[in-house]
Amino acid sequence: MTFRWAYFKELLRFNLVFANTALAGKLQEKQAEKLKANPNALTGMLVRKTFILPFLFIFIIYSVLFIGVDFAALPMYLDLLVLVMLMVPILQSFTTFYNLFYESADTAAYMPLPVYPQELFLARLLVAGMSGYMFLSPMVTYFALFYWRNGFSWPVIVIGPLLWTLVLFLLYMVLNVAILQGLVKTALFSRMSTRFLTFTNVAAQALAVIALVLCIWTLQGLIDIEQTKLVSRPGPLSGLLLSHWQWPAWALVFAGLVLLALWIYRHVAVHYYDSLFGVDQVKKTQRKAPRRDLLQRRSNEGLGRMLWRYNWQLLDDVTLVSQTLVTPVILPVFLFLPQAFTGSRLPAPFYREPGLMLLLGLLVGLGLGAMVNIMGTSLAAYIVSMDRENFAYICALPIDMTRYLKEKWRFATVVSGALPSLVLVGLAAWSGIWPALPPALLVFWLIHMLADANWLLYDLTHLNTGWQSATDLMNRMPRGLMMTLMFVGFAGAFGGVAGLAALGYFKGADLALAVTGAVIVLALAALCLAFQMRRKAVRF
Repeated sequence: MTFRWAYFKELLRFNLVFANTALAGKLQEKQAEKLKANPNALTGMLVRKTFILPFLFIFIIYSVLFIGVDFAALPMYLDLLVLVMLMVPILQSFTTFYNLFYESADTAAYMPLPVYPQELFLARLLVAGMSGYMFLSPMVTYFALFYWRNGFSWPVIVIGPLLWTLVLFLLYMVLNVAILQGLVKTALFSRMSTRFLTFTNVAAQALAVIALVLCIWTLQGLIDIEQTKLVSRPGPLSGLLLSHWQWPAWALVFAGLVLLALWIYRHVAVHYYDSLFGVDQVKKTQRKAPRRDLLQRRSNEGLGRMLWRYNWQLLDDVTLVSQTLVTPVILPVFLFLPQAFTGSRLPAPFYREPGLMLLLGLLVGLGLGAMVNIMGTSLAAYIVSMDRENFAYICALPIDMTRYLKEKWRFATVVSGALPSLVLVGLAAWSGIWPALPPALLVFWLIHMLADANWLLYDLTHLNTGWQSATDLMNRMPRGLMMTLMFVGFAGAFGGVAGLAALGYFKGADLALAVTGAVIVLALAALCLAFQMRRKAVRF
């Protein structure tokens, strides 16, 4: 069978739209006149919003943060960065690979069409692979800095990073396909696919934040790398780059990856339709009973308990679970909270000053509440849309919708706020700073409850019960706004760390003024959230 590029381009366009249905629908509404004149313009819009903008954001942020690293004195730092930044896209995009290849609802529609399986396979491979390539883009900067710091010529500084990043991209694609094909054929993965995919999403988010925080701590002198003597020696990759064998090694690795890609094409892509039948047979034996039966029960447990059990059963989407419950906590844990509660770095008078403890609790609670809720990754931002087709059925039931939405809000607030609260308690117990814990918890829950009420109303006003994957729900928010909120979150985190470092210098009137300022900021934040919630509720 020959490969037809015209068919491949159309399949690529279809799968790009299918992977971003919510964003595609929004663009079709806003750009109706433009798309009516040129329907193919939708593809370019999706590419810009889903790939180019995130690519630029990640490339700039992760490149700028590592510019100060001296790769000549710390050559193994490059090995660590390559390892982390290669694992992040593999773990991050594994769920996208799995959903697009084996969970797409439109797969069966392609089989009667004159579409070769390898054409569909490669189109989906490219769309899924692009979701992780952006994390590899900073590697161009890292390799260029490594060559420059070690005195290589300008042609090597310009061309070398591109060649090695190309090898990493091929390795990322080959490893993802190999892992996916190996796991979907095992009975263990079939039984535990949800847990495994949740783990990969959480691990990817953690690795991305660890890489960022490791760099910040290193540049701030919080980690003395010279004493560890770990990265001051060349590692396997950095040692190879410093030797005369780097280009023969590059050619050998590149040729090996190309041969593996050809093998995947001949033995996996060509038989893509056949592999789908095996996965479908496993799924048929594992289909869950519909959740609607819980809503039809009329037991003595009450509406509140029944809705609580119903909402628990909605938490079966891997990406949503990791995105709403775990991901918001990762940045505070690795960046903000460890420095806030590290008793060894606080001045001795800090522990004997109740005002400083109160100010610490207010700042930590305000910072944690802002970072957990600012980017719309809270469970409340998705809890109503998670009903899917059941929402129309629920509206037809003799249920008080006001109480139903309040139960949704209570469930989302308690479930998504449990982990940050446990983190606060655990770190306070570890450092022994108990007086700061009550105000921190009080402020965090105040901000968290008000923010979750706003995000639930946001979900109602942007309701989407026909979503195919969690990405459809996440794409409801404009990418520009999401990037802005993410930037504000990072800036707030760094500012919070700087503010906490200066707490020990507050005394007397300055301390009273600082506490008063923190209370005023907290009150203004609470009033703004309450006003937004009231305005949205009236409009809805």
